Amino acid sequence: MILCALAALSLLTGAGLTIHALSNVAPSARLIEKRQRDAGALAELKKTFLRNRAILDHYGSYPATPPRFEAVVRSALPSVTPIIRSTDTRPAVPGWTAKTVKIGFTDITGADLARLMTVAAAEKPPWTALEGTLTASPAAGRLAKVELVMETVERQDSGN
Repeated sequence: MILCALAALSLLTGAGLTIHALSNVAPSARLIEKRQRDAGALAELKKTFLRNRAILDHYGSYPATPPRFEAVVRSALPSVTPIIRSTDTRPAVPGWTAKTVKIGFTDITGADLARLMTVAAAEKPPWTALEGTLTASPAAGRLAKVELVMETVERQDSGN
């Protein structure tokens, strides 16, 4: 009789624990899925952070102040005089400022423009073209008018 009672009690306890475990499966599965999504999002954030850190470290090896774009033009095209439309600065990532220059040329060859862009891109930090307008000239291989918006970055402090 005692054995039957213990067996029945064991059976009821087992059934109760089974029902309890089954009722926790769905919430546990949702929690595991959420943690997997969070882990994936954290992994993507880590990749982005490491990529951005590598870029900052790379740029951190450059001089704090970029060369003036007028000097870049003089080194690439000594006989060409640019028309400076405007210059502007704006905050970039912390510790850095983005510098833009709106510049124009009249009667320049395509080869001269290509040489200027190559020299500008080789500067440390590089100058990059954000916008550009080219107006063709009736003379073959020449541009009547070129207007560019060029940008570079400048380090504000020596920490980055």
